[in-house]
Amino acid sequence: MTAKKKKSGDTPDIGHTLRDHAEEQLARSPKNCPDLKGQSQEELVHELQVHQIELETQAEALRKAHRELEESRDKFLDLYEFAPTGYLTLNDTALIEEVNLTGATLLGVDRKKLLNARFRKFIAEKDSEPWVRYFMNVLAQERKQSCTLMIQQGDGSTFLARLESIRITDKSDGTPRVHVAISDISDIRRVEDALRESEVRFRSLFQNMDSLFSLYEVVLDKNGIPTDYRFIELNSSYEKFIGMKSSELIGRTLLEVFPLTESYWTDKFKEVYSTGIPSHLENYSKELDTYIELSIYTPQKGQIALISSDITERKRAEETLRLANERFQRYVDANIVGVILANPSGGIIDANDYYLHMIGYTREECEKGMVNWRAVTPPEWLYADEHALEELRERGRCTPYEKEYSRRDGSRVPVILSDAMLPGSEEQIVAFVLDITERKRAEEALQRVNQKLNVLSQLTRKDLTSQTFVLSSYLELTKNQLAGQDHIIDTLEKGFEAVRSIHKTIEYTKDYQDMGTKPPAWQNVKLTMLLGLSHISISEIQHSIETGDLEIYADPLLEKVCQRLFENSVKHGDHVTRIRVWHTVTPDGVTLVFEDDGIGIPQEKKEQIFLRNEGPIASRGSLIFVREILDITGITIIETGEPGKGARFEMAVLKGMWRMAETGMAGK
Repeated sequence: MTAKKKKSGDTPDIGHTLRDHAEEQLARSPKNCPDLKGQSQEELVHELQVHQIELETQAEALRKAHRELEESRDKFLDLYEFAPTGYLTLNDTALIEEVNLTGATLLGVDRKKLLNARFRKFIAEKDSEPWVRYFMNVLAQERKQSCTLMIQQGDGSTFLARLESIRITDKSDGTPRVHVAISDISDIRRVEDALRESEVRFRSLFQNMDSLFSLYEVVLDKNGIPTDYRFIELNSSYEKFIGMKSSELIGRTLLEVFPLTESYWTDKFKEVYSTGIPSHLENYSKELDTYIELSIYTPQKGQIALISSDITERKRAEETLRLANERFQRYVDANIVGVILANPSGGIIDANDYYLHMIGYTREECEKGMVNWRAVTPPEWLYADEHALEELRERGRCTPYEKEYSRRDGSRVPVILSDAMLPGSEEQIVAFVLDITERKRAEEALQRVNQKLNVLSQLTRKDLTSQTFVLSSYLELTKNQLAGQDHIIDTLEKGFEAVRSIHKTIEYTKDYQDMGTKPPAWQNVKLTMLLGLSHISISEIQHSIETGDLEIYADPLLEKVCQRLFENSVKHGDHVTRIRVWHTVTPDGVTLVFEDDGIGIPQEKKEQIFLRNEGPIASRGSLIFVREILDITGITIIETGEPGKGARFEMAVLKGMWRMAETGMAGK
């Protein structure tokens, strides 16, 4: 089939060829001429003309048949050459006699070079022996045979091929030849491999998935109505759930294994089988004492499949949540405290009557979306809300904080809020709001009382100071008058000591007179330390305050606390040359450290310095004041320095009670 196609224009003059052939035949045949006597010249001419027309008609028919054969040959040749399958003809020694273009392309060698080439050279080495056996089998039998081999192309690359071969015997000389069709099945094999891998993965998923899978053959009565369901297949989760092996179940029916199955299960099975529409069902199985979620479908005619899950825990959780919601709703409806459901932008989704009454709005206005918590918040309090929102987004809840609302009539109501971000919601917040107007009034009244007591304390202390001064003067005058009477002077000295003790007590109460008269406030640690330092002289002692923009929530007397710490180092540190203040963030808040390089504090005195009358020197007792002031806002102080290497005071500030002024954010 390697001959070149002839064009129609190459067709020879058939009429001329026939004439030459006829003359040759006539020359070789005996001279048997027909008897033309008795026929006129006109009859002879007529007869010849008829024969001429017959011959021309036959010649035209032959030319047409020849053209059709050529066209048919060309079409067949195109189909052969450009077929998607490679075709080869091998002789009985497996040499290539003919090959089409596709075959040459598959082998990756020019077609001319393939002629008389041994086909075995294109078989991958590992498949050489299978090829020999296959070829010998093809030669031995006149039937089509197939095999799959790895073909090695001319450039060394390989592909998986399917060979279909048949032996054909040449009728002229009886020589056997083999027609071979080659197809590249690499893509098919890849798809088959992928399908097998997918099936393995599916089987693994099927056996290891948590859901329970079971497949049943539907058992019908004579009217075609489902009466039972016979186990065909189930996964390992199903086996574990019911405590039985597949071998114990397959072939048995559902009602044999679970005879107490409720009708609402089997009714749903019948519905799905009849309609072919998948369905879903959740209900309680008394026999299994379990809540089950079930998906039902028909994979093919005569079968139903069930995918089920044990949802007992979920049902219990839902019941617990339902009860909790009922309790919460009763709490909301009780109007003991304001409760709102809101979003960060200010919209109030819902609110109870307590909250609406507190800010002066109606239920109808709330339902129409006319209430906005940002709109009823004075501008100076919005920063507190922003801090709370940031804390909500990070922790899901925020530290309770105080603010004010503006009522519709222009008055303000002080409140304390505690917020939480609802889980699974798009930033929906539930807030509990308590009106603290009465508490604020009580605080203001208490502050006024404290201020009055402070004035009274100042007057009393002033009077006592004056009287002790007078008493000291009289004692001193008496002492001078009793010169030489030592036993009486010794008694007077005890009176002097008592006066000095009274004076120390008066000075001690002076530290406490302003405590609690003003509410705690946010204070910059570095600035407060510097203000405390400004009241004393530290000579050549170097100091380093490394707290940056740290702010803590403390009593206004924090400045006095800082002053006392510096005084303690200067007066009792002996050889202090450096004081350092720094901080570190901890999981519980922030720790503020005040340390010096003096003699330090003995181990047995570390706690005594915070107790009255325990310090060896009077000024050490002033640290009682330091601890009491810090304790107002929950700040603790301990001494952790190493004796001989310096004093070290650590002040622990709780979460929410510190922040960095740079961001304005409360400590996390």
